[in-house]
Amino acid sequence: PSPCPKATVDLEKIAGVLASRGMSIETHPESADAAIVFACGFIDDAKIESIEDILEMVDLKQNQKIQHLIVVGCMPQKYGDDLVREFPEVDTFVATSMLEELPQIIESRMKASRKRLWVGQSFALAPAAPRLALNPAPWTRTIMICDGCNNMCTYCSIPQMRGNLRSRDLADILSEVDLVVS
Repeated sequence: PSPCPKATVDLEKIAGVLASRGMSIETHPESADAAIVFACGFIDDAKIESIEDILEMVDLKQNQKIQHLIVVGCMPQKYGDDLVREFPEVDTFVATSMLEELPQIIESRMKASRKRLWVGQSFALAPAAPRLALNPAPWTRTIMICDGCNNMCTYCSIPQMRGNLRSRDLADILSEVDLVVS
């Protein structure tokens, strides 16, 4: 299954920013120096799938197919301390509240030019961040006009994982639309 639309937007922005900084995005993790896995912390099936994805990348790292493993997204935001304890093989966990810092985190972790990254299945990065289409149907693109939620429903953890509701400025939205369609 494909990741949620929010994760897709965040990952396209992450991939776009990293590509604009000279890193190439690989289609297979075995071809990469580092793997970035988006881990969902919201839906049980997605949590299980995220853990399976992390374990698959841990196996690649232990077999020296990749050098670095970075896990980003809602799961680290919600379960950060538990994940650090359970997955010592992961080099870096990046919560949704830290995604804007991800390019700097990766650059400092890898410390070399022209590294290759695999981006697996995220607060949005800068509004006009370049986006690299990761969706197999590039004519279908999501533009987030807001993120988070101010309600604290007992059955929902979106505010905990994505923060309070934040609406984007219309000019920022239109700028991103221009980037996506050009």
